Amino acid sequence: MQAKSQFKAMPGEYHIEILAPGSEQSGEGTEHRADVHFLHPRVGWIDAARGVAMLAIIVGHFSAFFYDSVGAARLLFDLTDSFHVPLFFILTGLTMRTGWMGARKCTRLALSCFVPYIVAGIVCITMCCVFCNGFNLYGRLFGFFYGAGAFRDSILWADPANVDAIGLLWFLPAFFIGKVFASALSAFHPIIRAFVACLLFFVGASTSAYLLLPFGIQQGMCACWFVTCGMLVSESGLLAKGPQEQNPLYFVLRVVVIACGVAYAGALCFALLEEPMYCNSDYHNGIVDMFGSACCAIAVMSTVKVFYRHLSSLYVPLSWVGRNSMAVFIAHAITLACGDDTKWWLHGIVASGADALACYVTFMALDIVICLMFAFAASRIGWLHCIVYGNLPLSFLSSPNKTSRQDTATGA
Repeated sequence: MQAKSQFKAMPGEYHIEILAPGSEQSGEGTEHRADVHFLHPRVGWIDAARGVAMLAIIVGHFSAFFYDSVGAARLLFDLTDSFHVPLFFILTGLTMRTGWMGARKCTRLALSCFVPYIVAGIVCITMCCVFCNGFNLYGRLFGFFYGAGAFRDSILWADPANVDAIGLLWFLPAFFIGKVFASALSAFHPIIRAFVACLLFFVGASTSAYLLLPFGIQQGMCACWFVTCGMLVSESGLLAKGPQEQNPLYFVLRVVVIACGVAYAGALCFALLEEPMYCNSDYHNGIVDMFGSACCAIAVMSTVKVFYRHLSSLYVPLSWVGRNSMAVFIAHAITLACGDDTKWWLHGIVASGADALACYVTFMALDIVICLMFAFAASRIGWLHCIVYGNLPLSFLSSPNKTSRQDTATGA
């Protein structure tokens, strides 16, 4: 006997389906136990939230370049740093199904992460060889082996002086590891999952201060916490419409989460807390960063969802950026391939007499335009799309069930 309770999905909302124990339904991800599944070919406000996260990353990086010369840049850096990377991971968890993803999906996920990681890495190395003075090829190759997003003081099996930071590309192996860990945990009780994910976060964050493991393992352990948070938000219906809205505890929980997120962002903006370094699992404030950044990301998600219907002229382009955020991400990683050389080049322009605010806005806008143009090209050119999204035409990866790109793409 099958008991169902369905709520018709409005534009930009979930389709919620509650299955009773022992029930069966065709479709990937259905389990023989009471559970909640959110079925969505594409959810508009989730795409818009991804677009916000991607643009926040770009704004945050350019704000870091002008942190000491432009007051607005300092504020925007602290604000975006409070949520941008956790928001990507939590949105990924929000669109995941419970249960182990299986070998086929795991292989597909590995390709979607490591194909662009390798190709974009080759492009970045080539650019550094051409434009950077004193470029250390050996160190950069070691950086890709470790998934080193930033410079470290201590690294296992290597001399830190020989390991160059690879910048934004650290996200891809960390995304793969975090999603695989979260998928493996999803078969357990939510309390156990939250506890284990929390434990993984602490192990990843605490050990990163002493050594760095290869392939972004520690960043992935921290990412598992955020992905698991997204899955728990999805399964609890915290942001979905339904009968749970009649429960005052849900309202109180939403208010508490949003208030904590706002307080965390405010503490960063007013320099009460030191900014976390997601790229190398350097969370200076420990549990405050772990919960604060997650709450801040959920607060941003809630805000995007509330205003999604009323600001369509704004959210249509944001949703497009979200749908193509992987391509935007790759383009941004390439444009910032030279790292500190780009920073000192921009500082040199300002030192020559150029207005710092004008340079900040102009070069940030230029980078956004370049990234959007690349994303548009990737959406139109087949071979480029295959490289950016790791959609290689391999017969053994073909699946009889069609899956949404929102479920499988790395933040795209």
